[in-house]
Amino acid sequence: MSTRFAIALLCSALAACHAGPRRAIPPEAKGAAPVRQPSIRIALGRIPTTSAYRILACSAPSTATCERTLETAIGAEVDFGPGKRAKLTQAIDVKDGAGARVRAFTVDSPLDNVGVFPAGGFAVDRSPKSASLSTDERKAMEARHRRLSPTAVWATGSAIAFESIEANLDGDGAPDRVIVSTLTQSAGKDRSMNTRIVWVSLDGATPEPVEIFAIWTPSLVGTLDFDGDRGNIECAGRFKLLVNIVGA
Repeated sequence: MSTRFAIALLCSALAACHAGPRRAIPPEAKGAAPVRQPSIRIALGRIPTTSAYRILACSAPSTATCERTLETAIGAEVDFGPGKRAKLTQAIDVKDGAGARVRAFTVDSPLDNVGVFPAGGFAVDRSPKSASLSTDERKAMEARHRRLSPTAVWATGSAIAFESIEANLDGDGAPDRVIVSTLTQSAGKDRSMNTRIVWVSLDGATPEPVEIFAIWTPSLVGTLDFDGDRGNIECAGRFKLLVNIVGA
């Protein structure tokens, strides 16, 4: 399953999510060239322990367009935060968690888990605020996760962990929540099985699963806003939530 499909599922789960208008181009100053947003903006997520990155989100409607954009931009800079720039060096093929061949892009020096192309194309909040989960919410999510998860008959123990951040998903200014739950079933130190679910909670509502048993290992590393409307997600191809690929 591709990251784009996973984020598309997230979009489909948000009743308030809609395709907002593109940012208006500012009026031209007299004698000055028009000020325009970059035509294609791309967020890149690092594949752990490598200098390769995969496309997390893109302002273009198709993955192929985003990949061609990067393939023709080898040598250009990727933005990894204030004062952090590195150049794209090559396009390569890698395998995702399902064994499918996917496109990735290397940089000469990986400086952060998330890169922005073109440099300065949009802002990324690389330190999102942690979201709180009540004891009752944790219990309910754990029970639901366990019901959905296959049982490892060989396991002698299990544990569940939650990661959560705040993000303004629907653009109303109120904090929403994105949660990843990981259920680990294990037998000793050398044998284990993980299942993961991505959940969304709008305006304090009960968290609902939007991605069940992701084949990639998700980590909530930040939020971004492609069009400046202060919302952290938008459908119609201009995705805004970063669910980072951090492993097979």
